[in-house]
Amino acid sequence: MRNKHIIFLCIGLFTQFAYGQTDDKIMKISYTATPFSQYQLKANSSRPQDELNNSLALKNGYKYYYTLYVNPRTGQSVFKFEDLKVNKPKGQEVVELQLNDELDYCVKTNSKNYFKFEKLFKKPFYSNGTMKDLEWVITNEKKIILGFDCTKAIAKNKDYLISVWFTEKIPVPSGPSNYFGLPGLVVWSEDFFRTTQIVKIEYIDEKTFSIPNEIVKIKSDFEKNKKNSEIQEKLFLEKKLELIKSMMAMMR
Repeated sequence: MRNKHIIFLCIGLFTQFAYGQTDDKIMKISYTATPFSQYQLKANSSRPQDELNNSLALKNGYKYYYTLYVNPRTGQSVFKFEDLKVNKPKGQEVVELQLNDELDYCVKTNSKNYFKFEKLFKKPFYSNGTMKDLEWVITNEKKIILGFDCTKAIAKNKDYLISVWFTEKIPVPSGPSNYFGLPGLVVWSEDFFRTTQIVKIEYIDEKTFSIPNEIVKIKSDFEKNKKNSEIQEKLFLEKKLELIKSMMAMMR
């Protein structure tokens, strides 16, 4: 019943877009993420199957909650971490999972620029980016996710290990993290460290949540705490890539 409710909600959203009933609204999109991906599974393929199963069960017990607020008219958006809920599987209650990559927020200030705060192995990275940081290759692969016709896209630099599914039924070039610039909303994404998917989409009044005010507040935090940890997103992506290569080599 829950999935049916979400599908009907999505159909309602498409209807609102089609008939222009969202002029004074912003989108509020809820996502969940788990610290696991198929890229990790491939890198760990030589490990015994029982170890892989235990590792997967533990990681699936960690669920991150994010919210994406989008103003389709201005191009501004705020993607931010809300909560982490941990429900460890039986037999692994005392096992501590090392969380290698933690994304706190990604804020798009206009249609071209954004800033982001992410931690790799607890080291903070405050990055500034543009839409050119991540270029996409749109594939011919199609599938239905939550009632939407979706298309797969992958990062043009395949070494980044980033793939997404987006829907043109919601023509908003936004999504989790800095997965921007596609001809539709990203409803599912996967990189080396996490898998993220939509769980709910709704419209709210701009008086309920002011994106400009939230940008000012988060930008203040960014400027206050960046210190010597500021970096251009393009360079951060390359540093992250080198780390991923090292991790994959160790896993093998």
